[in-house]
Amino acid sequence: MPASVAYLVVALICQEPVLVAGLYVNGQPVLSEPSAVQIEGRVFVPARAVLERLGAEVKWNPERQEVRARREELEVVLRLGETKAQSGGQEVQLDAPPRIIDGSVMIPLRSVATLLGAKVRWEAETKSVHIELRPAGEPVPAKILDIAAKPLQFEGKLVLVKGEYRGWQGSSVQFATRFGPPVTRSDWVVRDATGDMYVAADKQLDAPFALQPLSNLGRRIELTGLVELSQKGFPYLKPLELKALDDPICTVATSKDEYSSGDTVWFTMTIGNPSHLPQEVTFPSAKQHDFVVYDSRENEVWRWSWNRKFAQEIREVTWYGGFSAEISESWDQHLQGNGPLAAPGLYTVVGEVTPKLRSYPHRFAINPAPKD
Repeated sequence: MPASVAYLVVALICQEPVLVAGLYVNGQPVLSEPSAVQIEGRVFVPARAVLERLGAEVKWNPERQEVRARREELEVVLRLGETKAQSGGQEVQLDAPPRIIDGSVMIPLRSVATLLGAKVRWEAETKSVHIELRPAGEPVPAKILDIAAKPLQFEGKLVLVKGEYRGWQGSSVQFATRFGPPVTRSDWVVRDATGDMYVAADKQLDAPFALQPLSNLGRRIELTGLVELSQKGFPYLKPLELKALDDPICTVATSKDEYSSGDTVWFTMTIGNPSHLPQEVTFPSAKQHDFVVYDSRENEVWRWSWNRKFAQEIREVTWYGGFSAEISESWDQHLQGNGPLAAPGLYTVVGEVTPKLRSYPHRFAINPAPKD
């Protein structure tokens, strides 16, 4: 055998496993002995420790040199030294064979985790592996208010939330966002018709559009994720799937979360077409926008268009792909019809383009005027 070939064979045989700094399942560390290792670019983990954390029942057959892992109705069979495995009765190919390291059965993590329905992500900076396991079954449609009101009932459950992307705009007057981001400063906010909630940032879920703090605000989305609780006890969403919708954008915000009694309240409505195709918008009159304020009992207390006159004619307007515009109006806090000042409390404002194209409610507070 040539010396160069012999050297290569010896190098491959003697290659030492490299310890993985961290192994996490759904954000929680997995402490095992021996630790996870990286060999030739592939991560191997102790079979029992990790498979059980993935919710599988694990059995080792020493005579057949095989590991059986069952999760729900799915059974995976792995044999030492073989790159072919069984999954649900079907033969599948592994990226590397299971092996014995320091007396423990070690399995190729990515292949096996994927077979059990998990997603695996390697974080090069920290040399750690993150596994996200989606619970079995379909996600439960949920409202943000229900999750915020019953966090313990929703904790750990897979939910589907339909709402809009709000970037980093957490509100001090929303229960689920008033304490700030639950995980990192990159966490973002989703809003539906009932409230706001933080979503843990995930670089893997930039698609189908980049989550940027100052762009895509108001983009309608469908979010599938797990409900988790922060250290302070308020719920947030850990995203597993994110879908951006091409619905027209209509979102509203105030210049700040809290005002003193008598201050001018400024509203800004952002409208647009996020798709590449033109969208037709039908206006029943010459009025092309409105702002409506409701008190905490959902009674209408002010409307920008009140007592204004508009030509009663149907108008068709085309919003071409990428169209975006902002509309701002102010409220002096007097109730409808030059009434008295609105009482201190919580209020919501809704932006309206047409009766069918309205924003989600945006909450703000009016506080008593400071004493001199």
